[in-house]
Amino acid sequence: IIYQIILFTIFIGVIGFFEYGIRSIDGFDRFLVNVSNIKFFYILLILHIIIALVTIIIWTHLIAKAIIDYKRYGKIVDKKRHLKESKILFFILSITAVSGFGIYLILFT
Repeated sequence: IIYQIILFTIFIGVIGFFEYGIRSIDGFDRFLVNVSNIKFFYILLILHIIIALVTIIIWTHLIAKAIIDYKRYGKIVDKKRHLKESKILFFILSITAVSGFGIYLILFT
């Protein structure tokens, strides 16, 4: 659980740092001048944000459930469900990373 909390904290910190950086330079508008398909970019951006929010919700739930289980029982009670949710989380994290990389490529190449 400690490792997941550390990873989650780093994840949230990186997102916060990125968002602060984008907002401090007037958002994406500065980078959009070289984007050929603005509509596609915004669709990808909106999907990325939705997927990222789902990721945060699932990850928060997974960590909270594990902490509650450890405090009450000293172990994770439903390991099969925890493993299934962890695999789903990994998959969604992967999609978030790929879509974020796609946004990066569109903006900076």
